[in-house]
Amino acid sequence: MTTAADSERLMHVIASHERGLSDALTIVQQRFRSGSMPSAMNTVVYGHEESVPALTLCFDRRGHLAQVDAGPGLRDGDVEGLVQSLTAPREERVWASVVFAYLPTRGTWRYRDVFQILPVPAEAPEPEQLIGDHPFLLEVAYEGHPDPFVDGRRASITTREIVRLLAGLVLGPEDRTGHFHRKEWVLESEVDDGQVHLSTRFAQLGYVIDDHRPKRESFTAPGISTARLRLVEPREYLGSARGISVESELELPANIELLLDRYFDRGSTDQERFQRWAHWLNHATQVWSLSPSAAHIAVVQAIEALMPAGAGADRCDACGQPAGPGPTQRFAEFLAEYAPGPAREKARKELYALRSSLTHGGKLLSGEIAGPAFHDFTPQAWDQREMLDVTRTLARIAGVNWLLAPSIGGSRR
Repeated sequence: MTTAADSERLMHVIASHERGLSDALTIVQQRFRSGSMPSAMNTVVYGHEESVPALTLCFDRRGHLAQVDAGPGLRDGDVEGLVQSLTAPREERVWASVVFAYLPTRGTWRYRDVFQILPVPAEAPEPEQLIGDHPFLLEVAYEGHPDPFVDGRRASITTREIVRLLAGLVLGPEDRTGHFHRKEWVLESEVDDGQVHLSTRFAQLGYVIDDHRPKRESFTAPGISTARLRLVEPREYLGSARGISVESELELPANIELLLDRYFDRGSTDQERFQRWAHWLNHATQVWSLSPSAAHIAVVQAIEALMPAGAGADRCDACGQPAGPGPTQRFAEFLAEYAPGPAREKARKELYALRSSLTHGGKLLSGEIAGPAFHDFTPQAWDQREMLDVTRTLARIAGVNWLLAPSIGGSRR
C-alpha cells in the first residue's frame, strides 16, 4: 500500500539527487516498463502496466520537479529500489570514444584525471588525404552506475561535455556526439583493367575499430614510443597566418591546461554559457559546407552566448524607451573587450551587420543562391569568405579571453 511518506521520500531523493534531475529521471525510467505524458503537459506518469500509474511526476513551468505522487501501481520494493539506485556509490570508470578532426593525431595528451587524447591503433582505418575526417581516441573519466543503461548515459553526457570543449578550444576536433544514427547514399569505386567503376549503395554512417572496448577501468598507458601532442604558443595558435603542410597534425594551444582549469573552476551557470559558445562554434563548422550564411549566423550566436543579458528594465523617465545601449552596441563593446586590436576593428563592425541581414532573410552570401557560395571568382566573394574566416577566429579569441577573465565563485570538479 502506498503512503504519503512514500511520495515525500521519493520527492526528496529525486530532487536532491547530486547528479541532477536528468540523471534521476533516467534511473526512474529504468524502474518501470511504461511512461506516458497526459494532456496536461506538466506531468509524466510511470507504471509497470500502462493503465495503472505507479509514480506521477509533476513539473512547474520552468521544468523543475514540483511534486511526486505514489500511485496504486507502486509495488513492494519499488521505493527501496529507487532510493538504492539513486544513492548508489560512485564507480570511477573510463569511456573511450572515437572523435574526428580535420588533421591526423599522432601524439597523446592527458588532462589530469579527466580525459586523455590518444592516436587510434595503427591498424585502424584512416583517410589517405591530409585534410579529412581523421579519427582519434578520447578517453573520459566518468561516474559509473550498476545499471548498464544509466551507466551508458552517464558516459555519453560526460563525453559530450569534453568533446564540445575540445571543439571550441582546439582547432580540428568536431563534436558529433549528439548526432542521430543515419544512413546516406555513398559511392564505392573499383578499379578493373585500369578502368574505374562506380557503384552506389545506401549505407549506415559510422566508424569501427576491431576489438575496441569503450568501457575501461582506467586510462590507457601510452606506448613508450608515442610522442605527446605539440603545444603551440596561444597567439600563434589562433593567428590567421598559420598554414597547413604535409607534416601538419593535431596540435594544442600551450595554455590548454590553464583554459580547462578555468572552465572547471567556473560555476555551473558560466560553464553552461561556455558550453553554448562551443556548441555554436561547432555548429558553424558542421554547416559550413551546406551554407556559409548559416555558419556565420552560428558564429555570431556563439559570441552572444557569452554576453551578459541586456538591462531591459532601464527606461527613460520621459519617453519610456530603453535607456541602455542597444544589442548592436553591446555586441561591439563585448568584442572590443574580449577580441581587441585595431587589425580586427573592421571585422568587429561588419560581422553583426551581416548577421542581421542574413537572419532576417534579406541576404545570402555571394553565389549561395545559385550554387556553392563564393564559387564566383569576384572581389566580393573573396572578401566575404575572408571575412568569415576572420570572424570565426574572433569568436574563438573572444571565448578564450572570456574564459581567462576573472570570475566570481567557482565549482571545481
